[in-house]
Amino acid sequence: MESSDVRKPVTTAQEMNVGESYLAPGLKRLSPEAAKDLLLRQGGADDPEVQQMLDCIDELQGEKGS
Repeated sequence: MESSDVRKPVTTAQEMNVGESYLAPGLKRLSPEAAKDLLLRQGGADDPEVQQMLDCIDELQGEKGS
């Protein structure tokens, strides 16, 4: 890289596809029961991170003392 390359733009308007609209990633909203089921199916109950998420779901539902 030469010192004159520092001032050049990294991408041109053509490379960035100017004019295409941005499509934000969509997230599916789950019920607390569905979220618990998905966590237990994919992560397992003995995983500490899964257990922490399950505890948070219970706390948000008011099932544990506040």
